[in-house]
Amino acid sequence: MSTTHRGACDAGCEPLHHGVTRSPSTGDKNHDVLARLLERVRYIAVIPVIGLTLAALATFGWGVERTLSFIDTLIDDPDGGKLILLELLRVVDVYLLGTVLLVFAVGLYELFVGDLELPAWLEIADLDGLKTKLIDVLVILLGLSILETIAEAADKGTDVLWKAAAASGGIATLTLFRVIKTSKPTGR
Repeated sequence: MSTTHRGACDAGCEPLHHGVTRSPSTGDKNHDVLARLLERVRYIAVIPVIGLTLAALATFGWGVERTLSFIDTLIDDPDGGKLILLELLRVVDVYLLGTVLLVFAVGLYELFVGDLELPAWLEIADLDGLKTKLIDVLVILLGLSILETIAEAADKGTDVLWKAAAASGGIATLTLFRVIKTSKPTGR
């Protein structure tokens, strides 16, 4: 396959990217076959889409179970204080996890298979957008983890402090990564 710059090629050349052209040859047939193969192989992403969707559905089912447990706790001990708060945080935690799985399934589908009719906040244009959404949810999950740890063991002193500090460090790291990633031009 020979490449030349635009203007130096006869009428039979095929334009490529950035002003480069390719002369027709037998290599073109191999290129076309490979291109068609790669265009079809991208549909293999349907496998993790289905797996993530099933995992999201199972997690939402788990969330329903947690919700029923929360309602039971609320009925049995309406003055439960920390116990009720802890149970409620666990319910939110599970639904948030299911949402992450669903967002990832939708994101992979949009990136590899095709566009979906989605709200603007859920549209994903590239892998960085998908990672950003994951980071956003991880920050929330870590924050909930801190609250759960505090609610579970307020009387354990420094153990709670260390766990909260570790989770806070994780939140700070993910937030910094997100800020740096979204403020840097990608070079494309």
